[in-house]
Amino acid sequence: MTHNELRKGMRVQLTPLPIISPMPRCGIIMDNTKGITRMVKIQEKNGYFGDMGSVYISEILYYLDDTGLFEPVELSKAHEKKLDLLTQIHWG
Repeated sequence: MTHNELRKGMRVQLTPLPIISPMPRCGIIMDNTKGITRMVKIQEKNGYFGDMGSVYISEILYYLDDTGLFEPVELSKAHEKKLDLLTQIHWG
């Protein structure tokens, strides 16, 4: 599955924020938009506070499928190029 196929209400697992916890963040997709950012409601779990905000799609690693297993989310070539460009602009 690619990031554009993620839909509102799907459960996802995101990259950890090591400064807070080495464990991954868990959340729920809150929009049906396409692009390099998504709105995610972070669950109060693994040391994270419940919060909602925008995340880059590269932070979304897995989605929870119908069988209850986490499946990988793939980054499309177009999104990868956009994120690389942002990285170059930001870091010089």
